[in-house]
Amino acid sequence: DSEKELYIKNPVSWNTINLDGLEESREVKERTGSVTGQLKRPSGRIIAPRKNWPKMPAAALGFTVDKLNDDNEYRVMASEDYVEKFYALQAIISSADVAALSMFNKEHPEVIEGYLLLSDIVRQHSVADAAVMTEVAVYFVEKALPIGFSWSNCTFKYDEYPDSRSIHLSLFRHIQFLIRRASWSTALECAKILYNL
Repeated sequence: DSEKELYIKNPVSWNTINLDGLEESREVKERTGSVTGQLKRPSGRIIAPRKNWPKMPAAALGFTVDKLNDDNEYRVMASEDYVEKFYALQAIISSADVAALSMFNKEHPEVIEGYLLLSDIVRQHSVADAAVMTEVAVYFVEKALPIGFSWSNCTFKYDEYPDSRSIHLSLFRHIQFLIRRASWSTALECAKILYNL
């Protein structure tokens, strides 16, 4: 069977998933140096960061990804400070103030929901910029992942820990943009990850 047929017949078999083999973006393929400022994607991760993205150590993100048991079940837990910022973000959403949302993102780059919301707005004018904002959200999620975490063998408890929803939403939006730019192979790999969460 061809590789494509194997994907279709066995869509969630982790024997067919190779994160290190995910196709690179067109910008990376075309560059001879560091034209787009995109850094090398860490092994086993989805997103390759760019040099101009906010520098954010994992300890400053305001949320953690914790392993619950030996069955590789995880949860996302937000700090009280992160929750307060999220409520502030909701107030901005209610006011429909785009400028305030942009300012909020600059002041609190660790709140990934802010990037997802701004991505929805920016998408009306620039799909490419909206895609990058979604990539930042996924990248921050990956920054919080504990040592030894593997996308190929994990589940997240959404029902008991609603903060885990941010991972699902970030990946879903990222897949949508991958499809829009016809990155079929990468979109399929990410969809397998999302399906198994």
